[in-house]
Amino acid sequence: MRKNVRRSVLILSGSLLLLVASLSVSLIAASLVAQNTAHARELRRSGWDYGVLTVNKVYGSDTEKTTCVASVCYLKSSGAHCEKFETTVDGSLDRSAVSARTEALARVIGKLGDEGWEMLVGDGLGLGKEGEIKSLYFRRAKH
Repeated sequence: MRKNVRRSVLILSGSLLLLVASLSVSLIAASLVAQNTAHARELRRSGWDYGVLTVNKVYGSDTEKTTCVASVCYLKSSGAHCEKFETTVDGSLDRSAVSARTEALARVIGKLGDEGWEMLVGDGLGLGKEGEIKSLYFRRAKH
């Protein structure tokens, strides 16, 4: 009889622990869902900042260096603020134009990513003449 009582107490204790663990997990999950929902509501309330990255020109000398000039225009209801970026690589324009453009885009896209911007889409198919990217659009939650 005593073994049966012990066994019943152990089963009851185990069941109680399982119930407490299940409730804890449920409460944690509900808390995370509530936080995510509150964060989504906050984003909807505050809105987005938008930016446009454009490769303006690639120029260079015949033998020495090739430079790519890109700009990011940050768009607000009060107007746009544009920032210019220049990247120079070794080599003539005819051999290094693609390299200069790629390096410039990599640096600016990396900078925007580090600042919390996410890429949305390029214009049209994202390509200009000869497969060149014309513009890329970004957004981030307003601070």
